[in-house]
Amino acid sequence: MKDERHVRQRRAAGARWRPAAILLAAILVFLSLPLAGKAADVTPGVQNGSLKVTPGNDQLVQDLADANVQIDIYRVADAQPVAGYDTYDWAYTKPFASITIPNSPDTTNEQWVEASQAAAETVLGKNNETQWDPSPTAGDVQTATPAVFYSQAVTYSTTGNGDKSNIAASFSDLPAGMYLILAHGNNITDYAKKTDDGTVVTIARSQHYEYTFKPELITIPTKAAEIWPGQDSERINTANRGPWIFDVAVALKPEQTEMKGNLAIVKNLANYEEHEITSLPNDDGETVTRQVADDATFVFEVTGYPSKENYDSDSPTVTYHDFVSIVFNGANSKRALVNDLPVGTYVKVEEVYSGKKYTVDDDEFTVIEAYQTVEVEFDNEYDDKPGGGGSVTNKFSYDDNNGWELMQGTPDNSEDAGEGATVKPAPTSGN
Repeated sequence: MKDERHVRQRRAAGARWRPAAILLAAILVFLSLPLAGKAADVTPGVQNGSLKVTPGNDQLVQDLADANVQIDIYRVADAQPVAGYDTYDWAYTKPFASITIPNSPDTTNEQWVEASQAAAETVLGKNNETQWDPSPTAGDVQTATPAVFYSQAVTYSTTGNGDKSNIAASFSDLPAGMYLILAHGNNITDYAKKTDDGTVVTIARSQHYEYTFKPELITIPTKAAEIWPGQDSERINTANRGPWIFDVAVALKPEQTEMKGNLAIVKNLANYEEHEITSLPNDDGETVTRQVADDATFVFEVTGYPSKENYDSDSPTVTYHDFVSIVFNGANSKRALVNDLPVGTYVKVEEVYSGKKYTVDDDEFTVIEAYQTVEVEFDNEYDDKPGGGGSVTNKFSYDDNNGWELMQGTPDNSEDAGEGATVKPAPTSGN
């Protein structure tokens, strides 16, 4: 009885040979680089192949070259020729024995995605933690399989004008079989995550962008793409006509997202003063003196630039500009948040208004970091000048009936600075 982990392909109706019906979900393109060492043939008589993986299309090359992308491949199954037929069986390596791989020429892309996700979870664990040791000596690896794990960093060449090109990772002397491809940043420890719909993806990051990659399954050997009867577009299927291709190329299709971070402006108001107001005489000639505490309003101008070098240049480029207000009615620490600024933005925060009673602090500078909140901090002292102050934040709304309308918003963009914030106690009024 045949081992249940072996999947035997069925003959397609009308075909002159027995096709290995493996529909590949990946779109194949190509590039190059050698893998150190040489893998032995798993099955005598089946030649080894090669795999080149480019992590994205030509529009992403310049940025991806700086994203520290590493390509890991796992041999999910070994290819075994079927006597008398132009096809292969698939003998699954032990870690992947429970995965069901579709074996019909009509296999849908959705079924391949499901199988790719199952293979990725075998490697990463359902909670995205490594579930098994992929090294050749690990107990979960079949004795007959020298290795099921290979890894290669993506490299690139540079053209004469400084552009990056030929970005790829290449693997040579790979035993024929089915492989899982996982691309991720080699400088990221927790490189796997699940999207909102539960899909497992791996990530890499350049200076400004995050790339998310979906797991891919690929077979070595494969066949050239062709249009099947009744279909409108080409598809890659090992049941296609034509010779077997042992040197395979894959172009991944990552999603690119601009990374963002937040800015927190922290304001420490150590002293908050009341002052005396004496009313005019009433009809009886009496005056009343009372203590009044005016709200203390502070306004900050926030300006963003692409980088510090750009800020220091003769013609700096402003990428963000706004005003932020913080209002106090007592000695306290408060902060105002500016959310979703592009990573790498060089930010200047200038305190442009503090009313008549408080000193103005020096400008602060910072750089926005990915998925972090960076802080700038200001301290003010009471300077006992007469008068108060305030501000108004103008907001605009638009609708199809009335067009743009001006609304006066609250001038206070702040919140409590949070646990750990400290201020000096306010002195007694009149000191």
